[in-house]
Amino acid sequence: MSEPPLQLLKDLASEEAQVRWIVDATPDEYLLPEELLSDAVRFCELMKAAPPPITSRQMEAVRALAATLDGAGDFLDRYDRSSISELVERDPTWGAIRTRAAEVVKVFTPKP
Repeated sequence: MSEPPLQLLKDLASEEAQVRWIVDATPDEYLLPEELLSDAVRFCELMKAAPPPITSRQMEAVRALAATLDGAGDFLDRYDRSSISELVERDPTWGAIRTRAAEVVKVFTPKP
């Protein structure tokens, strides 16, 4: 793996993307929260298993995201399509996961 697959985290790291693709999306073009979490778990597993050369700060961010995902439990079970905006906009667990994903994206994004 030459570069980290940040595309796996970009929608999870963005509330704007979540409102667009989860809350306001049509039935033909939406993302499931479970898909975003699955992609994040996959990203963490890839980085832990065979990471490209990364800094300790980057690995720390990956581990923090993985720990937050591990600690989340089954919080998604409280939500269905009728209450999905509550998840995206107000759920503290979802917010913590989004924050951790954004931190990972930030530490892996090269500075211009």
